[in-house]
Amino acid sequence: MIKKHFKNLSPLWTVLTWLIVIVHIAPIAWMVWASLMGNNELMQGKLVPAPKSNDLIFADAHDSGDYIIGDRNGGLVRYNIQTGKYKKLNLNTTAASYLAKGDSLWVFSANKGLMLVSLEKMSVIKKQKWSWFKNDFNEIDHSYFTKQKVLQSLFEHENMHGQLAEMLNHYSLIPGAWRPSLAKVTGVVFPADSSVVDSLNKVISYPEMVEKVLEVWQEYNEWVNPMIINLFARKDLNDQEARELFRWCLAERFPVKLIRHQQMFWNNVWVSKIPSSGHGTSIKFCGDNTLCLALWWDDFPGIAFYDIVNEKTEWITLRHGLPTTAIQHLLPINKEKLLAVSDEGLLLIDLVEKDLEKVFLFGEAGLPYLDRSEIYCELLDDDNVLIAYGQDLLKFNFSLGEAENIQFKGLEGLISGVTSLHITTERVYLGTSEGVIITDKNFGTVQHIDELFIDVTTNRALDLVVHELQEIGDNTAILGAMGHLVVLEPKTGQVWLRQEFPQGMPDLNWQNYQDLWKSVPFGVFLRNSLVVCISVMLISMLVATFGGYAIARFDFPGKKFLSNGILSTQIIPNILYLIPIFLTFTALQQYLAINFINSWSGMIIVYSAFFIPMALWILQSVFASIPKELEEAALLDGCSAFEAFLKIALPVALPSIIAAGGYIFLLAWDELMFAWVLSTDLNSATIPVGVRLTAGQFQNRYDLLMAATTVATIPVLLLFLLLNKRLINSLSSEARGSS
Repeated sequence: MIKKHFKNLSPLWTVLTWLIVIVHIAPIAWMVWASLMGNNELMQGKLVPAPKSNDLIFADAHDSGDYIIGDRNGGLVRYNIQTGKYKKLNLNTTAASYLAKGDSLWVFSANKGLMLVSLEKMSVIKKQKWSWFKNDFNEIDHSYFTKQKVLQSLFEHENMHGQLAEMLNHYSLIPGAWRPSLAKVTGVVFPADSSVVDSLNKVISYPEMVEKVLEVWQEYNEWVNPMIINLFARKDLNDQEARELFRWCLAERFPVKLIRHQQMFWNNVWVSKIPSSGHGTSIKFCGDNTLCLALWWDDFPGIAFYDIVNEKTEWITLRHGLPTTAIQHLLPINKEKLLAVSDEGLLLIDLVEKDLEKVFLFGEAGLPYLDRSEIYCELLDDDNVLIAYGQDLLKFNFSLGEAENIQFKGLEGLISGVTSLHITTERVYLGTSEGVIITDKNFGTVQHIDELFIDVTTNRALDLVVHELQEIGDNTAILGAMGHLVVLEPKTGQVWLRQEFPQGMPDLNWQNYQDLWKSVPFGVFLRNSLVVCISVMLISMLVATFGGYAIARFDFPGKKFLSNGILSTQIIPNILYLIPIFLTFTALQQYLAINFINSWSGMIIVYSAFFIPMALWILQSVFASIPKELEEAALLDGCSAFEAFLKIALPVALPSIIAAGGYIFLLAWDELMFAWVLSTDLNSATIPVGVRLTAGQFQNRYDLLMAATTVATIPVLLLFLLLNKRLINSLSSEARGSS
């Protein structure tokens, strides 16, 4: 009767079971989903990520007559004016820049590197990911000296060439002892002019010369630079390593700016540090088959010159005198010169020598202080560049190094500043959030075109930012926010095309996980948690296994008291121990120099003290449920008591031991209270403390908080998947034992 009753209720129990599962899974699912949303969306209470922004920044006419339109996030549209139909290609990029040549479109982005798109097929036909650029950069030999043209005047003013030549020709290689000079060992006389660097490059190009010099320097035992000590300790140096050792020794022995040795490292591109708005990437043609590439990011190693035929890259880096700054714009002047606009000034680059020719820093040569400011610039002619910042205009002659402020009435009365700039043979176009201002190159006539962008549903004018101004044939394309395109006839200023392209799919912010590891030391938190939790689990299981077996199998004075005491410790709230433990650890650190605060050892001791009694109580019952007859039979067969434990009791109890160890690991993994008090610095903080800091001390980004909790759940989930079978076996064996 009872079985029949429960059988009839089985569908109800199934529904209740699934409800319980959903209740438990729903928070985890929301946590993972929220980790892929933007912080502003979470703060606004949205449940779905906002669509990808389709702020337009590129327009060009294809040979077929179609328009090719591109937005910041790699959304490409091939638009047919006659039919109004368009074909889309989503590249899913961040801070994209475009460069068209015939049927080919080069797309340079912060997250996917360089891509080549066929406009006819609207598909990607070639990719050069950041890993390729990294490998290509690391293959470059940076051990040679580079003559820095930019600093020559400074060096000549300080007579640095003469000082260096004097030391190389006459000074002993080893200080405080008579040894030959570098000139004597190599047989090279070093000139007292800028060619001294060329002479040094000639010396290190011959391995036998480098070897002779290093044999002398190896006799010296008081080098300060650890790089020198480490390289001398190695036996088999290749030619590049020998040159690097030569340069390190030379820089320490004769320290002048000309021979300062800087190691060049590739810094992996961090998308969130590159502006996704504005002009985060730059790509231009510097010759028929060479692309110039740069990022608006301080840690990018320089300016890259990519040969599209041979697929090789040359670099201009710190070695060439490039300031440690982010490049905002690349402006090719001709096939021999390139003007790069950085956060700290203007850089004139010799494309033939791939070297830096001049540097004009902001605050010098009449330039205002615009460090770290977002500026817009275009070439007026082969000698002058027009710079727009805020509501001001500046003409700078980079051939003479002279600046001229432009008094332009067209920007007066505007609320916003310039957001884009475009110069043709006759006109200057200035884009703002209040329309487009057109003037001549003398900045006399002014034409202000407003109400460019129209809401097609309400026919209402929209004040949208003009992101880019480009020529399409004989017309001018005005590219705005939210997919708005306007094409006007430049002479009359008449608008003859308005088009609004729809936004893309919801944008999942996978870079939240990258931000988590970059902006927060989450790797340190994860390491600390793993070290502490694994140590506590192993210590607890080791003590509880032997202790539980002893309590279950042996009689000794105080056994009942010990067993009851173990259980009673779990009744007292752990928070009552917090202050006494902290005071005890503080006293030990103050008086005995035993450091248990801000260290793994303190948390391991405390956690072990809390969790060993629980593990003892669990494993005591497990060993007590194992029949004694099995061990007695082993004793009759000649086993010792310890062998009977290892061969009989331990294998039978192993599933339960593993289950208890997993449980202890989870308890230690989630513990916050003691970790928060005992780890007051970031080097010892565990994941619960790190998650708390993610939402508080570092920055109020709830998307990072969700990403942190998702990552923190992964080890627990993996542990459960690995121990799933063991847990089931343990539960089923205990159920059979109790029946």
